Amino acid sequence: NGDVKAVVGDEKGNGDWEETANGFKIKDSSGEMVFVKVETGKVKTDYSGMTILFEKQAKDK
Repeated sequence: NGDVKAVVGDEKGNGDWEETANGFKIKDSSGEMVFVKVETGKVKTDYSGMTILFEKQAKDK
């Protein structure tokens, strides 16, 4: 539905996400982050001079 909730450490946030040609982007009150699809189940983003890779994990049964 375009809504996103994020938890990083002790910080929680809400925003909106939108699909892009190469992945998706997340927008909140502090700005936006662009995530680029690297391969199936993996995206990357640049943050504070670092490149961060996210990989989809299998659900616990």
